[in-house]
Amino acid sequence: EVYKQLLGIYLESGEIHLPMLHAGCKTVFIGNYSPVRRAMQTSFALTMSLMLAREHPTLYLNFEHCAGLAELLPDMQTMDLADLLYFLHAEKDKFRLRLQAMLRHRGELAFVPPMKAGQNLLTVTREEWLGLLQRIEELGEYEYVVLDLSESIQGLYELCRKVYTLTREDRIARSKLLQYEHVLSLYEYGDVLGKTEKLSLSHIQKLPEEPELLTKGELAELVEGLLKKLKEEDGRA
Repeated sequence: EVYKQLLGIYLESGEIHLPMLHAGCKTVFIGNYSPVRRAMQTSFALTMSLMLAREHPTLYLNFEHCAGLAELLPDMQTMDLADLLYFLHAEKDKFRLRLQAMLRHRGELAFVPPMKAGQNLLTVTREEWLGLLQRIEELGEYEYVVLDLSESIQGLYELCRKVYTLTREDRIARSKLLQYEHVLSLYEYGDVLGKTEKLSLSHIQKLPEEPELLTKGELAELVEGLLKKLKEEDGRA
């Protein structure tokens, strides 16, 4: 909190140059999206983020209308993802400091609080989202950025190294997934399908209440195997 207060003072006092936290990191974007509800998408994305953050500088961004995790939600005075989009255009030279000032942490994991009003996601264009992620990549401070996506977000799948799509095993879930894949093919996003891995977590009956405990248990073991495979493919193992 002292660090954030000092950043606020620096931001108002003029041009300030601070050393980069993790200079030179090559950023890998990991997408998480499913058209199927109640498939544990956010739990999966958060588990992956927390586990990555133990060894790598990692940023978690939630793009859902209702994040559903009180620990991540901003209060009315806290700046959120909407403010970060504003600073991307309004104060380009201070973007990195603005980002650092609004970051929150769970253990080693950094995250930007999701939008307080989820319907505002609908007003953001594809170009604005791409601009934001490309700017974060240019900072070179995060090895991994995990995106917890929703149907309101367009165009970000292209940047992702991998997309994890969670589903369920009932007939309606299979139909929704089939329709989603058909739409991707129709709009010539076949490359997204090529880097998508489908998973079902139906066998996992209970998840920990506290986010920090997600790094232990059956879901964590599954995620650990997926991350090992991903790192081997990228030569980061």
